[in-house]
Amino acid sequence: MAMVVQCPDDLVGATHPVRAVAAKLDLSRFEGPIKAREGQAGRDATDPELLVGLWLYARARGIGSARELARRGEDGAAFRWLCGGVRVNHRLLSDFHTDHGEALDGLLTQVIASLVDKEAVRVSRVSQDGVRVHEQGVELFLPPKPARQPGNLGRELEAKRGDTEAALRWKRRMRSDEGKEIYKQRASTSETVNAELRSYRGLVQITVRGLKKARCVALWCALA
Repeated sequence: MAMVVQCPDDLVGATHPVRAVAAKLDLSRFEGPIKAREGQAGRDATDPELLVGLWLYARARGIGSARELARRGEDGAAFRWLCGGVRVNHRLLSDFHTDHGEALDGLLTQVIASLVDKEAVRVSRVSQDGVRVHEQGVELFLPPKPARQPGNLGRELEAKRGDTEAALRWKRRMRSDEGKEIYKQRASTSETVNAELRSYRGLVQITVRGLKKARCVALWCALA
């Protein structure tokens, strides 16, 4: 056993990635529920900046378990640096992870707007992995189902009796050179993102119940 005197800031180097996670963000939406108001006292709470930083860095390292994150907060140098001596338990981390859907959505919008403003990214097309799209005016680029009859193979995009106007537009779109070129980008957009979420963000299985909580988990992964 040895007693070590160490400054918390010395736990990580000056260029360690965790320092970028601690950059200032507008977290007012997270702070709203715990702030004091006229005629109403505030309540004790762990600083949202700490919890946001912990979960962003955890997701960036592929950690999605609140118990694992709580353990890293005790023995991992980068996580101890983020905590700065504050202890957080897995229940607090788990609740925070799934209770702030609107705040997370606003934070993601803030990050994307900042990237666009700095010309780090361009938002020209939204790619979705799936075909359940209900918004009007959305152009779909997806292949047709293979024909069941061998004689119809290769003719899936031909107009058929009973096709709706939307279906006919989709078939024309997919037969065009532009449509074929756009669909080729799927590998570098949707499929790449899915693989990264699974391999590097810990999104192997969503273990929470309810759409609102699942949305929070997805937003944390997107932010990381």
